[in-house]
Amino acid sequence: MGKLRFSLAILSLFLVSGPSWAGGYDTPILYSARHMGMGGAAIGYVNDPSALFHNPAGLGNIKSGSVIGNFSPLIGQIQASPSYDSQNAKSDTVLAPFFLGGAAYRVHDLAVIGLAVYPVASSGAAFKYENSVDLLLEDSTKLVFIEAAPGFAINLPANFSLGVAWRLTLIQFQRQQRGITEGSKAVYDMDMSGTNYMGYKVGLQWDPSPMFSAGIVYRGRTDTEISADSSVFASQEWEKTTMGFTLPSKLGAGIRVNSSVASIALDVEYGFNSQNDSSTISLWRDGGDDPAEFMSHYHWTDSLTARTGAEYRWDFLQFRAGYIYDSKTSNASYPTAFGTPPVATQSVTAGLGASLGAFDVSLAWAYRFGSVAVTKEDLEGGE
Repeated sequence: MGKLRFSLAILSLFLVSGPSWAGGYDTPILYSARHMGMGGAAIGYVNDPSALFHNPAGLGNIKSGSVIGNFSPLIGQIQASPSYDSQNAKSDTVLAPFFLGGAAYRVHDLAVIGLAVYPVASSGAAFKYENSVDLLLEDSTKLVFIEAAPGFAINLPANFSLGVAWRLTLIQFQRQQRGITEGSKAVYDMDMSGTNYMGYKVGLQWDPSPMFSAGIVYRGRTDTEISADSSVFASQEWEKTTMGFTLPSKLGAGIRVNSSVASIALDVEYGFNSQNDSSTISLWRDGGDDPAEFMSHYHWTDSLTARTGAEYRWDFLQFRAGYIYDSKTSNASYPTAFGTPPVATQSVTAGLGASLGAFDVSLAWAYRFGSVAVTKEDLEGGE
């Protein structure tokens, strides 16, 4: 029989900072609740369709068929400085409905195919504050990367599995800053999107015994141009706007060690976030051939993410706990208020699972936090 997995994962994200900048687009705790409960560690042992997110080689552990549905509502708030008129303000509480749906089927004794759809990365926040002329402003940014990933795994000799996924990426970006009063003119009003069909992920898993498994995975870089047919930028109307976004490459490895009643797992990922150095916003109007161009600086640094977790099994229940360390990525000299601050963040997780015949049901909770003060010296250190 096939395996059905259902999971609910709740991620609370509270980031307190001075002026802040997105610390990489990847959210360090995602999919599924089964793995989130163990700190998100999954590269070395995943055996359901969420393998297309973690390590496609994990499809090779599916015996016949598997279906997964995961809902991960992210609840977050940021304290930051969206403008000179609003210092150390708290953003609105955001509810982001992350999800993963997927299915996989063994088509041959040595081959499994699968498909999964999920948001892979995001950034954003929304603030309300008064400017220097007492106008109440709404200032918000929202960025999300959504992937559809068909893939396959092949079982090799010596208990190895090789997996490959093709990543089809949709990026949606919204930037608004305007007075809340009806009729107020917008300073920024941008609603842009774009697609990329060149992404890939390749992985390897090794299961020499029921007591031990290991894996390695590499995600290729994607560069996507997004656009809008009309926008408002710096209080001016434009006929066309384009901008590029890079989702950096990433290399990860993981292990899992099992006993009859318990397991521990560890993942380590190296993100090549320095691939995000800068990007250019290009704007056209009046049918002109030469756009106005504005540079956005990032100057991110490569990052290290470590995930570890444990599981204890009692009868049909599984009790889980985990911890995540996500190193600093962003540059304090180029701050913004719409993402992770330029500091390392930490996360703690807990979870509960139940195996009910052909069904697995899991629930998990995670709490992520980090804090830093960005100084005048930091800002003056930019190029």
